[in-house]
Amino acid sequence: MEEYDNLSQDFALYSMFTHTKNFSGFHITTDNYGFRYSEFENKLISLETELFSRKKTNLIIGGSTVFGVGASNDQNTVSSYLSKKTNERWINIGLRAGNSFQEYLNLIKILGKLKNIGEIVFLSGLNDIYMNLAFDKSNFLDDLIFNQTDIENFMNKFRLSQYSRKKIILASFISVFKKVKTGDIIHLKTIKDMINFKKVKTSLKKQSEDELFSIFERNFLLYSALEKTLKNTSVYFFLQPYFYWVDKKSNHKEDEIIEYLNNKSETSSSIYKKINSSLHNKVSKKLNDFSQKYKLNFFDLNNENFGSKEDFIFADRVHLTDLGNKITAEMISKYIQL
Repeated sequence: MEEYDNLSQDFALYSMFTHTKNFSGFHITTDNYGFRYSEFENKLISLETELFSRKKTNLIIGGSTVFGVGASNDQNTVSSYLSKKTNERWINIGLRAGNSFQEYLNLIKILGKLKNIGEIVFLSGLNDIYMNLAFDKSNFLDDLIFNQTDIENFMNKFRLSQYSRKKIILASFISVFKKVKTGDIIHLKTIKDMINFKKVKTSLKKQSEDELFSIFERNFLLYSALEKTLKNTSVYFFLQPYFYWVDKKSNHKEDEIIEYLNNKSETSSSIYKKINSSLHNKVSKKLNDFSQKYKLNFFDLNNENFGSKEDFIFADRVHLTDLGNKITAEMISKYIQL
């Protein structure tokens, strides 16, 4: 997993970030857009190689599971296994640490550049759930994203750069006593205004389940509208498999990995434990309701059989091994009937 940990990010318009572009490692290769290559007919293909092609091309979109974190190489991702299983082109549009809206933005950027899109598969869900539980605040109209604090700090630094050094020092000093951010007061004209500044309190509480479900409903509305607009294109949403949700007894190797991760970070471990079977039932039911409301194809892969106890399926709580990716691809191909 070391190469995955070392793979960095590049800036991308609208979707905020992508993976390092034109990365070539022992296990991972990415194209000029930062998307990972898939194998089709013994050749590596990607968004870059298929741009403006009129040959039928299918897309699988999601987070790090779609990207293939845990796969031994590009040939053993879900997209590559789908290409083998269906004998059709599948492009990997996986974005590590991306939320569902970033995933959708990546799709929007692609439309028009691929001339014959067949199937669009979203394999997703967990990143939105994790961020819903991890962050102490809600953005209401904007989805939470990973590295949000880093982005906010960068923007604050950019805003401060237009002011004199003297004013920055003064505002920083006052902000400590006022317990506000320097950026909240530096735009004020006088010292008196800074000292008298009172931040308006808002009800920024942790996102509720209703807010999470509103994100999912918005997504299903967008997916459904997209399917109605694109001719000869079908759209599917698959709730991705998760270690604590699937109907599979863990083996010794998987247990060792989970124990190591639990000891490594108590914070993330406590969040993942909240993503339990009770929450799964609520999410799955809501998604099923939305699928009926918007007439969208929805399938919960956690209700499927993920092999026997001896099968090594999970590389960690979320990411899959080569075998896990193969089983996932087989399940997807069964439901889309290619």
